[in-house]
Amino acid sequence: MRLKTQTMTRSFSINFSFDELSKLFNTIGSRILLEKGQENQFEIDDMNRDVIQELIYYLQGDDKFSYDLNRGIIIMGSVGSGKTLLFNIIKEILTYIRKNFHVYSAIEINEAYDKKDNDLIQRFHDLYLLGIDDLGTENPSIKVYGTEKSPIYEVINRRYSTDKMLFITTNLDADEIQKRYGDRIRDRLKEMCNVLVLKGPSRRR
Repeated sequence: MRLKTQTMTRSFSINFSFDELSKLFNTIGSRILLEKGQENQFEIDDMNRDVIQELIYYLQGDDKFSYDLNRGIIIMGSVGSGKTLLFNIIKEILTYIRKNFHVYSAIEINEAYDKKDNDLIQRFHDLYLLGIDDLGTENPSIKVYGTEKSPIYEVINRRYSTDKMLFITTNLDADEIQKRYGDRIRDRLKEMCNVLVLKGPSRRR
């Protein structure tokens, strides 16, 4: 059973123009790359333009967004295509408007369960906005007190049942998600999240 939030409107409605948010993507993206020791500037180009346009409409709560403003986002794409960078840009923009968006890698979620870090595990369930980076890079299951567990399955299932927003980046496509996590998780992600596909090869140099 899924608990529904009291209000159906969960969009962000950031009061910046499209051009202002485009400039923020460029500025924040370039700074993040520089901090990582990469001299190349962040660019909005043919490979990422469609996804960034949708993300800007989403952040604005604009009806031009092609999907459902009340759902989270899954960004799919090949290794190195810039999914995590877009996640970090969104995180900074949301932090600027005092929205707490916390991002953990799928591997970090597994590690929290492996270390039995109950406070952090509860945080995965309680945070209203949670990002899971690199879904599919973690081990599918781990042993906790001798019991086989799938932390990602548990986090997604719990957030689905409590109607919490979820954001994901992954190298997997929908069929690979189904094969790895099963029909239930694929169906729940489909209900919880809009899917944006980032085109192109790796940008890493």
